[in-house]
Amino acid sequence: MIWGGFCASHRSTIVFLDGHMNSQEMVQQVYHPALRPFIEQIEQAPWIQGPHRLLLMEDNAPIHTAAFSNQWREQNGLAGTFARPQSDQKHLEVNEKPNLKALPTSDS
Repeated sequence: MIWGGFCASHRSTIVFLDGHMNSQEMVQQVYHPALRPFIEQIEQAPWIQGPHRLLLMEDNAPIHTAAFSNQWREQNGLAGTFARPQSDQKHLEVNEKPNLKALPTSDS
């Protein structure tokens, strides 16, 4: 799985995750080390205004809707919303996992 965030002229660190994870692992591996610094960077942007400046959009995966994840977002002052999938097609199953870390990035 890959996690990343973007907003206007800012983008987060890309986080590569292996396999299944629970909400505590999501907070420890994504929210705290990648999402929090990204939010702090965006909050310094001059075009951000108002008391509810940022909105985290996630799907309804259990790791996003779990009490542990909700508590972290509340403690960090981050409003969240959960988006329904935009496609009613089933996810494709891939027998061979590609090596995503080997793909070129905009940094290289």
